[in-house]
Amino acid sequence: MAKPALNASRRLALFARVEKDGVSVEKACNEFGISRFTYYKWKKRWDDSKRIFSSLQDRKPLYDRSDIRVKPKDVNSILSLVVEYPNLSKYELANKFTERIGPSVGVHGIYNVLRRHGLNTQGARVAYAEGLYQPSAQTEFGIGQKITYLWNRLLRNLIPLPLPTFSFYTKFVFYLIFGIAVAFGSVYSFSWWINHLITKTPTVAVGTVFTTIALGAGTIFFLYSLKYYISLAIVLSFSQTEQGEKYKVQGKRRNIISWIFGFAKNGNGNKSDFSQAESKGPVGLTPNLEHVTLERYPKISVHIPLYNERTVVERILNAVTSFEYSSWPSGGYEVIIADDSTDNTTSIINNYMQKASGPEGLKARRGEGWTLTEAEIREGVVIKHLHRTSRSGFKGGALREALKHTDPKVEFITIFDADFVPY
Repeated sequence: MAKPALNASRRLALFARVEKDGVSVEKACNEFGISRFTYYKWKKRWDDSKRIFSSLQDRKPLYDRSDIRVKPKDVNSILSLVVEYPNLSKYELANKFTERIGPSVGVHGIYNVLRRHGLNTQGARVAYAEGLYQPSAQTEFGIGQKITYLWNRLLRNLIPLPLPTFSFYTKFVFYLIFGIAVAFGSVYSFSWWINHLITKTPTVAVGTVFTTIALGAGTIFFLYSLKYYISLAIVLSFSQTEQGEKYKVQGKRRNIISWIFGFAKNGNGNKSDFSQAESKGPVGLTPNLEHVTLERYPKISVHIPLYNERTVVERILNAVTSFEYSSWPSGGYEVIIADDSTDNTTSIINNYMQKASGPEGLKARRGEGWTLTEAEIREGVVIKHLHRTSRSGFKGGALREALKHTDPKVEFITIFDADFVPY
């Protein structure tokens, strides 16, 4: 058990233990969980103050340590520099920080921020800049930093060259010109809109107001949905890892549309899916794996957490039981449905298993708070329906319970949500 904090009252009791009870200093220090050095330090303060009780209280620091800590906005600026310049050392990052922000953070402060976020090695900084690593500490980025981060990630996959860098003054001039243009356009548009309302008839003016509201709402919706299109482009760009001449097909550079969607021209000059072209590298989200040959097929387990998914549960069951996995009789694979549903999702799963294996093929066993129904759907493919009576731990709790019922021979586990359809 941990010793209580050594406050003023306990220090007084410590001295009384030695002076009144006659206990040795060593034994008293062991009882109170302190060193003899600490005892004599407080004893000296107690005697020098002529044994005033206030002298045994903790003294406040002479300065505020919050002033020497790196401020949150500076932490964000440092992490933004890491994304932009992942190959720079802490000394070079400190110089960049001084150029942009000022000399408010030195090399030691830069290193402390990197260390707290697990970015004190160059490999970790490069992985973080490429989006392959998340820092250990939670840091909030502004909307501008998020856009810059996503834009840099996209450019690094579109352009196989180092990204150009700009000085502080170049960026300042660019932002100044951009701001003036936006301000002029906004003022001109607003003036035109007011003049249009004044000079037109009331009917036209009312129609213009409603049209403007509709246009504004549509613009907000478009800007909100734009992040999904950007995210999709980034995901597709990450999957473009073809071998050899990366962006060429039959000596011609592919355009951006064919590069994203995986179209190319085959030997006959016809447009077709790139998977049918000469290159065998993966393209888009449907990689061509014909060139991959497995020497063995390890046993795998597919875990699917469910909660009231009656509209999609049968679709995911059909998908995960139809994998082209030539593993039987060496391994096979199993599917564990971690079901916490309270609607008829559970009955849909039971009906599916009965149709696939027959009522006599079902094996059920019960435990405290769960029921496990097992059936072999086809040769080498086993479904385990794990239904819990409570949602303890929610999705994480369901997956943790599924691990307990996983076949010991399983080497790899994959997890799919109910609304996802794997190939």
